[in-house]
Amino acid sequence: VITGELEVEGDRDWFRFGGVAGTSYIFQTTLGSLTDSVVTVYGSDGVTPLASDDDGGSGLASRLQWIAPANGT
Repeated sequence: VITGELEVEGDRDWFRFGGVAGTSYIFQTTLGSLTDSVVTVYGSDGVTPLASDDDGGSGLASRLQWIAPANGT
């Protein structure tokens, strides 16, 4: 489990991790003081979006389950 903190509403927070091909990852944010959030996984170039979620439902601002297609950061 890797935990990060979103500083203020309206900003962009970036996190980097090393993915392993075929491994399922879950990225989620809770509502708390957030009114909404969008979680997006980008490719190793940091530009190409691979998956995104804007509505996690049930008390989550966003929830994204993603399977890494290849090894990489």
